[in-house]
Amino acid sequence: LVDARVGLKPSDVQMLQFLEAEARLPYLVVLTKADAAGPPQRIAQVAALVQSGLKSARRQLRPLALVSSQRKAGVDALQRRIICAATGRSDLLPEATAPAPRGRGGGRGAA
Repeated sequence: LVDARVGLKPSDVQMLQFLEAEARLPYLVVLTKADAAGPPQRIAQVAALVQSGLKSARRQLRPLALVSSQRKAGVDALQRRIICAATGRSDLLPEATAPAPRGRGGGRGAA
């Protein structure tokens, strides 16, 4: 969990390094307090800075999640992503975050 008002703190970086090197588990970075982080442009800047700090991350589930518990924005999508990561199912994910279909002619509109 990363406060969207602040971005990555040294303690966040330390935890991410642990997850990459020691725990070797997939993880999702969640930007919290999006409602208090400012206008959408500011939130996008923070998200870009956080993502650039994770360039070498191999276990991070992408994209970043953005939530506002006060407004309940992004909470349902985050819950679905957690369930999907835990169960290996992708049918609960919105199309934007679901893995691309595999195989020949997969996807919508394929004849």
